[in-house]
Amino acid sequence: MKAILLCTMLAVAAPAAQAGDWSFRFRIEDIFGGGRRQPRHQNEFRHYRCERRYESGRYETVRREVIIPAEYRTIVEPEVYEWRHDRSGNHYRVMVRPACTREVLVRPERVEVVCEQVYVPGRWVYDCDTPGHRHPR
Repeated sequence: MKAILLCTMLAVAAPAAQAGDWSFRFRIEDIFGGGRRQPRHQNEFRHYRCERRYESGRYETVRREVIIPAEYRTIVEPEVYEWRHDRSGNHYRVMVRPACTREVLVRPERVEVVCEQVYVPGRWVYDCDTPGHRHPR
């Protein structure tokens, strides 16, 4: 669009400039951009005052939740016998319950909060006086 406008201006203004009626002067930067552009508004060109500084390493307390599983104990129960006697008066031994194992819950599953000291290494940071101003990382 700008190229068409430039050609039109040259075609219209060239005969008038040769006749001496008037003269004009323009810069290519004014038409195609380039050079130093003037701001449209008062605050368009902002100047940021940023300082780069080093934050040294430090220790931070980190809280994390740890799941401690339930604790079971295995109990072995032996056989249970009884003495009985029949109608004729003879005594004999009978197994009432065979040997078995049971798992008994000693402590249920729980969540504990553990606090640890973690070292965070140092890094370079920017201090800017303008909110929302960002720096490349």
